[in-house]
Amino acid sequence: MGRPCALLAALLCLLLAAPAVAGAGPRLRIVGAAPVTVRGTGFVARERVHVTVRTATRTVVRSARASAAGAFTVRFAGVRLGPCAAIAARGSRGDHASVAQHRGVVSCNPR
Repeated sequence: MGRPCALLAALLCLLLAAPAVAGAGPRLRIVGAAPVTVRGTGFVARERVHVTVRTATRTVVRSARASAAGAFTVRFAGVRLGPCAAIAARGSRGDHASVAQHRGVVSCNPR
């Protein structure tokens, strides 16, 4: 009787944990302002990722290769985010993530 209960409990734990694992997709985070530094996690291992920073006056694109753990860091020297900035990352295998910085400016219109 103990074995079926243990199997049922293990199955229940796996079912409850599944949504948490499924929601752990690609993410972007601004980790530095000077130079602008962006950290991506949750991407496909070793995929090529293009990161785009859009400010009020310019658009800059850099690329990186995700590590075996699906993480990367990209620096944008000479770029200032300003009050309305949007950063997006798109992986070669379809992963994507974005982050916007609007510092309370009502006129920001995310693209």
